[in-house]
Amino acid sequence: MSPGKRDALVSREAKSTIQKSVPQNLMSNKGEQYYKVRYDWEFSKFLTSSKSALSKIHKEYPNDCVARDVSAQEKIWRSVIHLQRVIFGNGDAWSEYRRSKLLRDLHDSFFQLTTKRFISRSNFECCLLKASCGYRHRTAKDEKLVIVLDTVYNSFDVLSKEAFDWRRFLFYFHFVLDPRKSAKDQLLSAFSKIGSKSCTDLQDLSLILFPLVKADIAKDVQCVLDEAWAQVKASQQEMDENLGSTKLTMKKFQQMLEVKDVDGSFFDQSKSAWGKGRIFPVYIYQWEEAFYNKTLLRLVKSSRREETIKDKLVRDNSRTKLYAWRQWLDFAKYQSSLRTTLKTLNCRMELRRKFRGLMAFSQWAANQHAALEIQRVGRGFLGRTVARNCLVIYLSATMIQTHSRMYLAKVKLNELSSRYYCAIVEVQRNIRGALGRRLAFRKLMTLVEQEHLNNIKERERLEME
Repeated sequence: MSPGKRDALVSREAKSTIQKSVPQNLMSNKGEQYYKVRYDWEFSKFLTSSKSALSKIHKEYPNDCVARDVSAQEKIWRSVIHLQRVIFGNGDAWSEYRRSKLLRDLHDSFFQLTTKRFISRSNFECCLLKASCGYRHRTAKDEKLVIVLDTVYNSFDVLSKEAFDWRRFLFYFHFVLDPRKSAKDQLLSAFSKIGSKSCTDLQDLSLILFPLVKADIAKDVQCVLDEAWAQVKASQQEMDENLGSTKLTMKKFQQMLEVKDVDGSFFDQSKSAWGKGRIFPVYIYQWEEAFYNKTLLRLVKSSRREETIKDKLVRDNSRTKLYAWRQWLDFAKYQSSLRTTLKTLNCRMELRRKFRGLMAFSQWAANQHAALEIQRVGRGFLGRTVARNCLVIYLSATMIQTHSRMYLAKVKLNELSSRYYCAIVEVQRNIRGALGRRLAFRKLMTLVEQEHLNNIKERERLEME
């Protein structure tokens, strides 16, 4: 309803209310003039106050809405970070496998209880307690966890509907557990967890951007992404086919983030001097510095700084190990040179001793080789004589066996050929007999049919007579 129509409706209702309050018997002469003046004054006062109130509401409502969303973002991030610290503590006792298993169990529990993306307070607390603590008796720490869960639920349930989208909570929880990812990866993760993995609408993009963009500049960011969507849509030549479709898939959303204007202005490293020292270099992207709120940016900076410190300690440890290794290697090389010199001397002495023994052994070996050669020639002559006789015997036996096998094969062949011939004759006899009987049967049936027709004609002739 427009403001002009709303003012007309208010003025009409005010007139009807004041007219009803005036009694009919006093509406004459002075009384009528008095109530008319009073009515005009009250009506003008009411109309002026209502217009000012409505204009004030129209001016302040958008600002109040944005301020409410900004405070809600801060409250949500603080509550989720507090929940993560209560569940995981300092994080030393939780391995990467246990963290991923808790997230999987939490997703499965939410999905089993509420498949329509909205979860109640009791189900939310039940799923968190089941995934983090398991089935056991409640302790004082669990009571503290319940209080924190109540705070988290209240921060998400801004409108007090006693229900909120549990996929949003899962994205916040995933982000808090691993805030070291780049802004582009976090946006893709938000699209897959808050939106739909297959397809979502471009008008629902504000829900995906809400955790990662401050509420007071969300419209500007959405306008930039709308232009990127238009460029992607035009590049794919789909304007004629789906002109009114605003469906957005994961692939298109990734292409939107890779558009030159978006990628070059938002996802490059920040030019600020924070954390870019040589000892602890911490890199922040322009998207994070421009669009993250204070709590979220502080979380990202601290996590990446801790990771950088760990990497620096690992590098220092590796350098120390490398220096110790080089010192030990120099000492090992010196010891190796000493061992090589002593080994060379021992080898020379051993070579001289072995050379004298080798000369004596060579003379004895020459005599042995001459005797072996004489024995070889004699044994070869005798062996060839015996082998020649054995060959003659072997060839004779082979010839006898060949002729005997040929005779047996011919006898077997004649027997099989006679059987085969008899079988062929028998088969031909049976086939010819069957064909002859079939031909005789056909001729017989032809004669019977002809006789039957003649009988019918004869009967018809007799009936005609």
